[in-house]
Amino acid sequence: MTATNAAQKEFDEKAYMICSVLGGIDVARLFSLNARNFFERAIEDVEFIREYTSEAMTNDGIAVGMSNLEEMSHTLDWKARGFDKPTTTIEAGLGYTDDRADRRVERWVSLINEPLVGNKETDMTIADSVSLIFPWIVDRKSNEDNWWVPHQNGHSQGHTKKPFLFDTLYSAAWFGTFGEAWVYYPPFRVWGHPGTLGDLVSGNYSTHEVPFVKANLPKNNPERKAFFANPYPDVAQLGLSLISAIAPVYYTGTFRNYTYNDTYIASTGVDISVSSVSSLLDAIKDRLTKLSFGLLVDIEFNTIILSQSVVEMIYPERTGMEDSRVTYDPIDGLIVDDRRNQTYLVSDTIYEGLTKLNNADWVGLLSKVNALAPGDRGYSALNLTITGDEAPTEFYAMYERWEYVADWVFLAFAPISGVNNAINVRISGGINRQNESYIVLEGEKGHVLSGQAILSNDGTLDLAITPKSVPDWLRIGTTIKEKQTLHSGEYFSIPFDIITEELDLGISSVLLTFNIRDDGYPDCFYDSDISLSVS
Repeated sequence: MTATNAAQKEFDEKAYMICSVLGGIDVARLFSLNARNFFERAIEDVEFIREYTSEAMTNDGIAVGMSNLEEMSHTLDWKARGFDKPTTTIEAGLGYTDDRADRRVERWVSLINEPLVGNKETDMTIADSVSLIFPWIVDRKSNEDNWWVPHQNGHSQGHTKKPFLFDTLYSAAWFGTFGEAWVYYPPFRVWGHPGTLGDLVSGNYSTHEVPFVKANLPKNNPERKAFFANPYPDVAQLGLSLISAIAPVYYTGTFRNYTYNDTYIASTGVDISVSSVSSLLDAIKDRLTKLSFGLLVDIEFNTIILSQSVVEMIYPERTGMEDSRVTYDPIDGLIVDDRRNQTYLVSDTIYEGLTKLNNADWVGLLSKVNALAPGDRGYSALNLTITGDEAPTEFYAMYERWEYVADWVFLAFAPISGVNNAINVRISGGINRQNESYIVLEGEKGHVLSGQAILSNDGTLDLAITPKSVPDWLRIGTTIKEKQTLHSGEYFSIPFDIITEELDLGISSVLLTFNIRDDGYPDCFYDSDISLSVS
């Protein structure tokens, strides 16, 4: 290992460790900024999708893969589905569905709900045009061995690319019109599904009441903003919870001989697996101090991001028995996933926000956070009982309320004792009359008197020790003449001599002083002197 690499390794190991609550607030703000920038890029992606939609419609649809509904209905893989003769996806109860085995995206059109302008086939043409960009929208945010389909030119990894913190960011990109023409990437075949989107929801399904669609309808989003929907269970990949960046799509102009006048077209979004992005906060776990952790919540303390290790710290060992933890098949109503009385996972926290937990005064903390203006920071004390402990631990709760991207709050927690004990240094006398604050040496003029001081590091951080200037008649031994590191749990014996020939008769006194700094912790900023009186 080169000296440069060793120095970087030491810096990385000391990063984020704190010795004060103010330092903790600064670290929390850094993690908050990184998370906010991360999610901001997802909002930019859905903004791009909806702008691409209007450009595609202006150019009459660009190139399309399959938008003819009659053609789509005849893609049914009737042999694989057990039919004894060719039939259509309509007859199979799937609606208009692309059932080709080699499809790159899911295409599905419900038999109900008509578009505000045009017809279902024009809606499918719009959706199919948009689907062209979905494979790269999703896969460019994944390691290349996790791509859903091959890409001929683009790369998501290489010497010019910053390594991903996760294997896959987006689990899907989707676009659904008011007339129920849908495209979804990746195709379900990549998860081993034998069927299609039509198999999942049937041919007569309305999405207008689905939360991530309903929130974008004109009456519910008149500002037409792009925003994040709160985490919800994934019906395509059971056992996962998703955060979706979503946005409505409007259009003014002519498309396929239909005239649109600021018409609502569709809802679009990208899905992010909650568990896949929990690594964003891994670096804060046990790094500020032992037992420190962080999480991202909304303004009502519903969880957005937290890691499994944090779930195991603050949530019960088993999930509750609420009916909301059961996922039912939208077609036959049968239970397809039951998360009642199960080991608590990250995906289970979407049913139980922090204020429903009884291991701390989360409601009181929420009121303090809500009192902040967007963009402000703060801290307070919180007694929190860690899962498995009988008694609570007093934590500093440090937080920042986001001003942009979403009305979310980043929370960082560190035990108060760990913060306050990060720097704990003592100096005492080593021989003769001694206590914590002074040493007294007695002798005849002309003799050399020897003494010893002890510097002890009882804190959790390493310290940089530098002696300060002393008179010529006090000479410090060779053990610590320049800056030296005093590691956590260790001590220095500091011998010194008094040259009495240079002293007047009587009592002479001096302060044996050392400058104490944190030993290169970028988020500590400790700098203070400690002294021992020598007479």
